Amino acid sequence: MPQTGNVPLERSEKVGCLCVKSKDPNSKPLPWAAAPTRRGIFFEGEYTMKQNSRKSLLSFFLCVVLIAALALSMTGCKESEEPQTTEPATFQNGATIGEGATEFSLVVVGKDGSETSCTVRTDKETVSDALLDLGIVSGEDSQYGLMILTVNGEYHRYEEDQYYWAFYIGEEYAITGVSGTAIEAGVTYRLVAESA
Repeated sequence: MPQTGNVPLERSEKVGCLCVKSKDPNSKPLPWAAAPTRRGIFFEGEYTMKQNSRKSLLSFFLCVVLIAALALSMTGCKESEEPQTTEPATFQNGATIGEGATEFSLVVVGKDGSETSCTVRTDKETVSDALLDLGIVSGEDSQYGLMILTVNGEYHRYEEDQYYWAFYIGEEYAITGVSGTAIEAGVTYRLVAESA
């Protein structure tokens, strides 16, 4: 009679295969306990191991699919953390910038109090459109319109250095921002670096 390790095998008439002999003499051989396969005898432990490895393989495959789906969905949803700005041009005092039918003056007062002025010529409708188009200022969009960050090479962000660019129409502090101010020919607009 063949043996596997210390467990003897016996032929079962009902099952037609070699089965593990139970220690209980009244037990009946179970077909799933030892069934013939191409490789020989297939025991219950092998069945459980194959079932567990299938489950593990299926779990691994599903995890890979979920991770790939999550990665693909996050790439499409990611917003840019950096504001979309361009570096503004610097200009010399008294320069004339741009071409267009409407002309206005721009005075820039830096943090140190130095004043630089120029004449702007444009066909744009608002002050922000003209200044952005000519590269005089840069900034980012906010709920109130353009938030100017850099003018004539001088950068200020209130959260970083407690300075911001105040906007004046003539000598009066503007009640509208540069985005909401329509250009008037011959008017002087001022951008002043101020702290709160």
